[in-house]
Amino acid sequence: PRHISDTSIFTRLLAGCTTGAMAVTCAQPTDVVKVRFQAHIQLVGTPKRYNGTVDAYRTIAREEGVRGLWKGTFPNITRNAIVNCGEMVTYDLIKETLLKYHLMTDNFPCHFVAAFGAGFCATVVASPVDVK
Repeated sequence: PRHISDTSIFTRLLAGCTTGAMAVTCAQPTDVVKVRFQAHIQLVGTPKRYNGTVDAYRTIAREEGVRGLWKGTFPNITRNAIVNCGEMVTYDLIKETLLKYHLMTDNFPCHFVAAFGAGFCATVVASPVDVK
């Protein structure tokens, strides 16, 4: 059987990008509605545009077409791919290194250290994309 450590960096990066793209493609309408609600809250004194979440989906689809629910998908896919790769790939690499050099055993502290390191790396690589 093939072990995770046999998987190349390229394959791991491709997996991170693919899962990130798939997740965003499915969840983009929810993100569009969330952003619209946040933007609308900041406009004090304007009439209420949406009467709830379901109404927001309907209104956007009616006024902009169903494609309107997927506005901003490509930039969101790009950001999510960067974050996914920064998290998933570094988590695997950190955990494998800790285990390979017997610095830790495969237990909660090992997973915590790997997750902390992965979160840090994801933040560092995503920061330039998030801070526009």
